[in-house]
Amino acid sequence: MGTLREDLLRPSSQTPAPVSVDLRHVVVVGMALWALGLVVTGVLTLTGRAEWSAVAVCGTGLALGVLALAWTRRHPDA
Repeated sequence: MGTLREDLLRPSSQTPAPVSVDLRHVVVVGMALWALGLVVTGVLTLTGRAEWSAVAVCGTGLALGVLALAWTRRHPDA
């Protein structure tokens, strides 16, 4: 191991193996965060502190999460 500059210019030929990750867990955590955002922005919108577009963004994120979850079930080895 040399300096950072040397390591960046001449990386080692030994690269670490990729880490196996269950994408379903990642998608579910993301969906939970979008759902939390949907609740928070919904409350803020109903109290007049936010616009409906924020609710739409969170709803879209949650809908994309559902599609991603369906994709992970069709491609479990990806």
